[in-house]
Amino acid sequence: MKRKTLSLLLLLSFPIFGQEMSPEIVEQLLEKEIDKENVEENTPLVSSLEAEDCESSSIYGHDFFCSSPTSISPIGDLPVPSDYLISLRDELEITYLGDPKNRSFIRPVRLDGSIMIPEIGLINVEGQTLSEIREKIKIKVSETYIGIKAQVTLKELSAKKILIVGSIKKPGAYLVNPFTTVSNALSYAGGLEEYASIRDIEVINAQGKTHSFDAYDLLIDGSRKKDISLNSGDTILVKNTNNLISIVGSVQRPMIYEYKDSEKPIDLIDFALGFKRTAKQDIVLVEKISTNQSSYVFEYMNIDQVKDLSKIASMTIFNISAFNSSNKPKGGLITPTKSSSQMINVLIEGEVMNPGFYKVMPGTKVNDIYLLSGGLTKQADIDLTILTRESVRNKQKENLEKAQKELLDSFISKAIETGSEINESLIEYTTLELNDKNLGRITGNFYKNSKEAETTFLQEGDTIFIPQKSRTISILGEVRSPVTVLHKDSLNLKEYVQFAGGYKRSAQRRDAYLIKSSGEVMLYRKNSGWISETVEIEPGDTIVIPKNIRQRNYLANITGITSIISNIAFAAASLESLRN
Repeated sequence: MKRKTLSLLLLLSFPIFGQEMSPEIVEQLLEKEIDKENVEENTPLVSSLEAEDCESSSIYGHDFFCSSPTSISPIGDLPVPSDYLISLRDELEITYLGDPKNRSFIRPVRLDGSIMIPEIGLINVEGQTLSEIREKIKIKVSETYIGIKAQVTLKELSAKKILIVGSIKKPGAYLVNPFTTVSNALSYAGGLEEYASIRDIEVINAQGKTHSFDAYDLLIDGSRKKDISLNSGDTILVKNTNNLISIVGSVQRPMIYEYKDSEKPIDLIDFALGFKRTAKQDIVLVEKISTNQSSYVFEYMNIDQVKDLSKIASMTIFNISAFNSSNKPKGGLITPTKSSSQMINVLIEGEVMNPGFYKVMPGTKVNDIYLLSGGLTKQADIDLTILTRESVRNKQKENLEKAQKELLDSFISKAIETGSEINESLIEYTTLELNDKNLGRITGNFYKNSKEAETTFLQEGDTIFIPQKSRTISILGEVRSPVTVLHKDSLNLKEYVQFAGGYKRSAQRRDAYLIKSSGEVMLYRKNSGWISETVEIEPGDTIVIPKNIRQRNYLANITGITSIISNIAFAAASLESLRN
């Protein structure tokens, strides 16, 4: 779900029906593939492989190979090194120097690997370096002609056909540019599988010789010595690995890292760009895989005592101020790709010392997670914690989809009944998608040591988000320009609405309500007998001005449906505002 929540809010003010409408435009996505058999063409090849970003990975280095190139046109305007290997369909330009006739020839490399030079004959060139070919042709010309020397250059370069196999998303044959290296070529294959190894990528040439490439040499050390250029017929093999450890907490770049058997824990810390200044560097929380590999155990250890990396799932480095070894660990930060039937995965985000994925025992409460995450940062809102749950998110998505379908059915029925056509904006409105991350919130405040935090048990897939201290108010709905502004104690609802350009004509002013930072929904104006009271507008609140659906008689029967959609959308917008 990628469209922004505000798109829905803006669409609420569009007309529903129109008497005239242009024919509906159906968008067709045409998927094109590389013509893998087109290696015999002697013209520049352009791939229709579209730029396509795969899902972001928590494993270091995998995102580097994520985007697919859009073109494989051979590049002919780059300097050609003397060790370039000549391949089929390359074009050589041969110029005779000192020749009274000023002869010059352009000769393609034939399918048998040779070129034809008039009065000299066939010369085999395929698989040889440019410098070797230059010397060979110079000798042939000097033997044939007196006083004439040959100058040899590359006129055109052909695309190279290679094979990429192993732990990748899209294995197969690909046409790539000349000078494409191993790291470049992997981008063609649509990304890596989560179990792919980038520490021992193997290149096998047409003669069966192998070459090993460790992507960490490039990504961490910046060395391209082993990132060799590929030739036609080469095969890239991406192997699989289980050598993955999550390094989290007080390091500069907490991620999942691949290790070699010869490496030590301190090497993984170096991969993570070292400790933060506030890190406790000697003691780490190590998550070990049990002997029978059926569960995880947690232990505080001196980092120098960690010997066998194959038994470890994660290492957590604590902030000095948050560390307390007397507390028995209930879980630890690990990669979410590893699983255990005895434990559940939760994610803690925002203003905590050690954000990330955690494995915790069933029965763990929200309040317990504060200790595991190393405490709050100075910027954290100590009075606000947001809990989102997968089951609630799925229910909201189900209700949203159901309401959108019912709404569309109602409009279509009314259109058939009245003879009017559906406005194009309605189609977009009924298929509008919200960001999953902003759905699934459980109303309540789960800040540290609150009643809700001490009594609420965590479930699989829960996310806990601690925002920064908010000083803003968001104004959404039937206003001219939805906006977020700084909170001021002296302002009331009407004055805040002025910051958003004022009310629209379709606004239902008396039903304005607040979505409090805790997620609670409250009418701004409460009537108690003859007395009308207003709710205090506090930092982090969202002001919502609903649409007056009842002003259109033919829409009176769908008020409940539109309320479901708008309530979910406004709640998502409120959470998005707090996240940002």
